[in-house]
Amino acid sequence: MCKKFLTFLALIVSTYATIPDYVPTELHDWMISMRNKCIQEAQITEADVDTYVISNNAQPMMCYMKCLMREARWMTPDHQVNYEVIGTMEFGDMKDIVMAALEKCKTFTDGKEPCETAYNFNVCLQQADPVHYFLP
Repeated sequence: MCKKFLTFLALIVSTYATIPDYVPTELHDWMISMRNKCIQEAQITEADVDTYVISNNAQPMMCYMKCLMREARWMTPDHQVNYEVIGTMEFGDMKDIVMAALEKCKTFTDGKEPCETAYNFNVCLQQADPVHYFLP
């Protein structure tokens, strides 16, 4: 019983540790929920996400990004970036950071398929603000 609890506690601590300090705490549970769902859907591991570098365009990671964008409603059902929804979301103290990067990515290159489109958008966001970019 104690071993299971410690494993669970380690999972929670490691998950919260992946969220940068500048992300408002009210967004943490939402991000963790998306992360858990999309890790399963993309059939990757937490280590894959935690050690990810943006130059890696492996299909599972690109599809993880698509899942995150879809779950956050940042991507429409027809796989377009949903700038309207992103612009109206509550980001707390991150609002200016997100909007500045978003403004630079309104003309990124669509991919040949939805996962690649999500990846290309994330590459743009990372290039627009490498200091604040992260994958939950």
